[in-house]
Amino acid sequence: IKQTFLSGSCFNPGMSPDVENVTKWYFVRNTYHRNIAAFRRALKIEGEENMLNRKTESMKARKSSSQKDKKTSMEMHQMDIQRALSISLAATGNLIEGLNLCLEASLQISGMDCGGIYLFDSTFENLNMVVHKGLSKDFVKGVLTYGKDAENVLLIQKGKPLYTLERNLGRSRSPAEQREGLRALASLPLSDKSNVIGCINVASHVFDEISPSSCIALETIAAQTGNVIARLQAKQALEESEEHLRSLMLNAEHFAVYRLIINDSEPHGLNVVFVSPSIVEIMGVSNPEKFETWFENVHTDDRERILSANLRAFETRAFNEIMKISHPQKKEHRWIHSIAKGIPSPSGDIQFVNGIMIDITEGKLAEEALLAKENELKS
Repeated sequence: IKQTFLSGSCFNPGMSPDVENVTKWYFVRNTYHRNIAAFRRALKIEGEENMLNRKTESMKARKSSSQKDKKTSMEMHQMDIQRALSISLAATGNLIEGLNLCLEASLQISGMDCGGIYLFDSTFENLNMVVHKGLSKDFVKGVLTYGKDAENVLLIQKGKPLYTLERNLGRSRSPAEQREGLRALASLPLSDKSNVIGCINVASHVFDEISPSSCIALETIAAQTGNVIARLQAKQALEESEEHLRSLMLNAEHFAVYRLIINDSEPHGLNVVFVSPSIVEIMGVSNPEKFETWFENVHTDDRERILSANLRAFETRAFNEIMKISHPQKKEHRWIHSIAKGIPSPSGDIQFVNGIMIDITEGKLAEEALLAKENELKS
């Protein structure tokens, strides 16, 4: 129509324009431009919507990626803490140092700001706080020890971790506990095999909850360190026992304690592991580190009997004899009571001999004097 109008076909020379055709042409033209404008507006709106959707999806993707990266970073951080703890625990032989390492790792991995580690005593009658961090002195003073029947001790003995708010524990709190203002609390049992030996407690003065990933990490540390702490406890007990024995050995008077080890290449089949210095005073031996010198001062009346008893002891795993010696320094006869017991190896053979020598001279002399008095009275 447009082309017809422009070409003048709507008009005849010398005649009026075809009004109907002209009207149609204007109508079509206006409709055409309105549709084009509407179409362009629609395209623009759609483009803007598409752009907005793309931006939204991009932001969601970046947020998801950021959250994923953050979670991965946190997990890597927790793994680094666990790895460092394992290495440090393997290198230490001190119980207190090991407990402090466990507590520090637990606080770092959970984001908590305070805590303590409790261990049962040897009788399992009391649960005692051994190390702590981030707690006030007044608070610590009130929570140092719990009896076996205390409510929190009974919870720990169930062997399950506890996550709660301190105020929800369902027990009355002392003024010191109220002033401390603890909020989120986690208590994780420490087990050696199937026995609960203590617990790790961590808490926050700020937060009301512990994240699920931190809970898992804390439980991993508790499981990881239970056996290690039991090993360190056993080592400490052994060291204390050895120290007591060493003190007994070094400060002995009128007696001497000793340990021998089997050595078939030696004439008497034994080597000295340790012996109290007092053996020189008691026996008058020249070189106490050599077992064969222990017999050099035995009186001739008793020498054969003592040597035979020593040989029998390899079979009976016991030695219990009284011997008379000629003491070279004191220039007199002394009487010594020697008692020993063989300690078998895992295979059943004797590996060590533990024993004690006691100077019974005064008792022996008193016994002889009493016997002489009785004989005198009889005569």
